Amino acid sequence: MTTDIELELDSDEALIERARQGNREAYNELLARHRGRAFAWAKQITSDHHLAEDIVQEALVRAFLKLGTMTDLTKFLPWLRTIVRNQAMMKLRRGGPHGREKPFPPLRDSATSASEGAEPDWRDLDTVLRHYAKRAGTDNGTDSAASGAESPLAEWLPAVVKALGPRERDVFEKHFYGQLSPQEIADHWNTNVNTIHKALSRIRRKAEDTRIELDIRSRIRSHIDARGGGKRVVLAKPGLADEPPVHPGAAFPNALYHILRSLGRPVTMAEATGYTGYAFVLNVRRSTIGAESPMIWDWDTFLSNALLNLGFHSRYVDYQHYKNAGSSPHKTRNLLFTLDMIRDSIDRGMPALLSSAISYDLAVVYGYDDEKQTLYVADPQSCEQISYSSLYSGSPKIDKAISRELYAFVFDGELDDDRRLPEHRLVRLLERIVRHSDGDDPTFMPCAGGLRAYDEWIAAFESGTIEPLGNASNLNLYGWFREQAVSFWKERIGEYDGRRPESADRHRLAKDGLLEVKRCYERVSETFEKLRELFPFPQGGTPHDPDCMRQAVQLLRKAREDEASGIARIRELLRTLRERSGGSAIAPVQHIALSPFYSFGGNRPKPSNEPSKAGALEAVVCMCASLKESMTFYGKLLGIEPAPERLSGPVGFLPLRDARLLVLMDRRLDLNHADWQPAFYIRVPDVDKAYDDARRQGWKIVNFLDKGGLFTDFFIAADPDGHQLIVGSHSLSHAFPFAGAAPARHPLAFDAGPAVVAAKNPIASARAYADLFGPDEAGRWFRFADKYGPDSSFKLRFETADADQAYRLIRKCDMTVAQAAEDGAAGIRRWILRDPDGRPLAVDVVRS
Repeated sequence: MTTDIELELDSDEALIERARQGNREAYNELLARHRGRAFAWAKQITSDHHLAEDIVQEALVRAFLKLGTMTDLTKFLPWLRTIVRNQAMMKLRRGGPHGREKPFPPLRDSATSASEGAEPDWRDLDTVLRHYAKRAGTDNGTDSAASGAESPLAEWLPAVVKALGPRERDVFEKHFYGQLSPQEIADHWNTNVNTIHKALSRIRRKAEDTRIELDIRSRIRSHIDARGGGKRVVLAKPGLADEPPVHPGAAFPNALYHILRSLGRPVTMAEATGYTGYAFVLNVRRSTIGAESPMIWDWDTFLSNALLNLGFHSRYVDYQHYKNAGSSPHKTRNLLFTLDMIRDSIDRGMPALLSSAISYDLAVVYGYDDEKQTLYVADPQSCEQISYSSLYSGSPKIDKAISRELYAFVFDGELDDDRRLPEHRLVRLLERIVRHSDGDDPTFMPCAGGLRAYDEWIAAFESGTIEPLGNASNLNLYGWFREQAVSFWKERIGEYDGRRPESADRHRLAKDGLLEVKRCYERVSETFEKLRELFPFPQGGTPHDPDCMRQAVQLLRKAREDEASGIARIRELLRTLRERSGGSAIAPVQHIALSPFYSFGGNRPKPSNEPSKAGALEAVVCMCASLKESMTFYGKLLGIEPAPERLSGPVGFLPLRDARLLVLMDRRLDLNHADWQPAFYIRVPDVDKAYDDARRQGWKIVNFLDKGGLFTDFFIAADPDGHQLIVGSHSLSHAFPFAGAAPARHPLAFDAGPAVVAAKNPIASARAYADLFGPDEAGRWFRFADKYGPDSSFKLRFETADADQAYRLIRKCDMTVAQAAEDGAAGIRRWILRDPDGRPLAVDVVRS
């Protein structure tokens, strides 16, 4: 095999000869050697940088295709220069960078391919491409399609040709090979010139899509190679497609059920549907009771809590409108992050959830193959292999206008044994049921959840605004859920029968409570069955018929009454289970709260909040690649042991000092919002005034969430030095629970001094902040330092009066002091640590 050094030493003539025989490395070396020179030639003709790049790219493509026609190999450079010049002049004749037509590589259809061992017809694109593909396979023993990263041009050209239809290929040939104008092609076929323009537009779009597809494959391959890829891992195939599909609104519990079964867990469908909370959900869209009702609520938070009920931590990526977005580094970063998350999960033996992989259903990913760049996927429709790049652009079988999101959910380890006990799981679930019934699960769009959903449903019937298909779909789904609820309560009662009671009285009360709850849900299920008969799915029935409407309202009122009785029994059961008797204590139950940085359109009132009188720095904010790792790291540093449940949410809060917080934001928020890199959270008395002041000063507004959000109105603005501030009107401590509290004698404390902001001009920055937040408060909370000074890199600073104890703590927590420094004049010793994201932290040893 020819080495890179040998290629570099070869003459142009030797490289050309090898390239003509199909040697990809030789051709790539030839391009690398002369691309800069070709760009300089193009720039002599046009001063437009991007146009020159286009000219060079298309000239190199044309040179590739005509390489076999060269007779004098010693005149490669003049020959190439002529091609560049001709390409540039043709480009300029057609209107330069703003012309309607952009030349493509030439194409000639070929009825026959080159025979075995024969020299290809260098005027014919198909035979040239076949020649290169065959030579590449012969020389390297590999499929040319798998070598796209090494020879992107040789892979792109046949892929473009393959994507074209017969008529498009003909247009392509005449326009880009024969150099005919659209009008000349139209005259040849006796058709309208607009038809040709549309065909050329389609060809360009297909060519660009193909280029992006191959570019993404190349990036994936490079990324996986850098992480030590090249693996193939396939777990047991879940039986998702082997059983009758359930309602699409039950896709999550159905997929979780099959995942757990594939892992060998003896779970029932009722257990999966019950512990996830889906068996007790009731969520409807107001006025119409549309079929989309089960999906327009915060299922990220709900599903995270559902997996906690099943005993698992979780991670997810939820990026709306992703597949319709244009190509960008941010979009590529999302793809690679999601792919890593799925592959890492499968490496741990845990399948992943992926939305719209094969069809519109939720799918289970149970394997991957790095060489083929495919995922092994099953959904209720079928089992298939899909390409890695389909996460980027979507499946060709699915309408991207409907299925636009990039949504993946993975299990991220199991909870400890204390939090997997049956009674602990039951208490957690009962609290979630009560929360949902009280209408406290966040929604977006005009929705109602819990018992209030019955009222909205009844009102829709009485006002005549109900949608027949949506009504029948919801009755079908929620009726099935209530059937599962009855089975779930029966199974929990059976567990009490087979368990030795630690306290006979408490055991009897709990079992009696479960029996009462089961009876209530049996009545609810029976009522839903009558409603389903009245309005069958998918026929829909006649909900606007007066007699049907009266029956429906009567039945819904009865279902509401029985479910309200069930919720009252659940509240009593919760009190019984929370009693700590017989020396058996249930571990504290904590739930993942909704991120305060999400907005849900004002469907929930804000909590009461003491208005602030002046601006204040309330939190230092850090984006994290993994909230779990960062919460664990900073928890150890601050002497706080976060509850396990606090490690699975999108945001974590740790108390610092002087009422300040450390807010850790999982990268999933950064993935959704490309420009989010906040450094601080500032609470202000009037968020509208602060917004106007920031705009007036020319600060860049990165994001402004609409008013009426669940917790806080806020905006994100970047100061002239690029530091992003989240500016909000509500206290975060009212919006999100802390992860814990530090012990009183912990050796490390957060530095109580002002936060350091690195600035090009500290005086100008101080004035700008003072104008925004008030002169007294800005000086109290912030200190502006020269951006090149020694303090400028530390957003987080800690201090200790006992160096020995602090150092022992650092070593005990498996942390490493990356650097130690001492300022004799100031009497300060400083250690520099790095958090899991490589962020530097300063620990100052101060004299008491």
